[in-house]
Amino acid sequence: WQNILPFGSSGINAEYGGTRDEMQESEHWWRYSILIENVGDVTVQLRERTWCIFSNCDSKETLTGRGIVGQEPVLRPSQCFQYSSLVSLRSNAGHMWGTYLFEREDRKFINVSIPPFLLISKSAQDDTAK
Repeated sequence: WQNILPFGSSGINAEYGGTRDEMQESEHWWRYSILIENVGDVTVQLRERTWCIFSNCDSKETLTGRGIVGQEPVLRPSQCFQYSSLVSLRSNAGHMWGTYLFEREDRKFINVSIPPFLLISKSAQDDTAK
């Protein structure tokens, strides 16, 4: 759908947060921030999100849940909503993308794609620079 869009890749920012050692494996984590704008002419409410998270060690995880960060924001036309959350991987790089499910005022549902974005640690950046 074109009348409700998360901003393109410029509306998504992922920052590497470091590693945490659990048991004998390191876990890398990132904070990502997303800005969503309702560019349509009807009010919508974000009901559900689905994430596809891939790590460079060939693992894939799909997560689905209600709303985002414990909220189901209502967006009137031209209104924006920004949030931040965390994601972790067992590898030092990966990527993720997903969908938001919005409900319109007329009770119809709209799926909106979240464009892919990279999750890259400092060590992964150094590896590719060699």
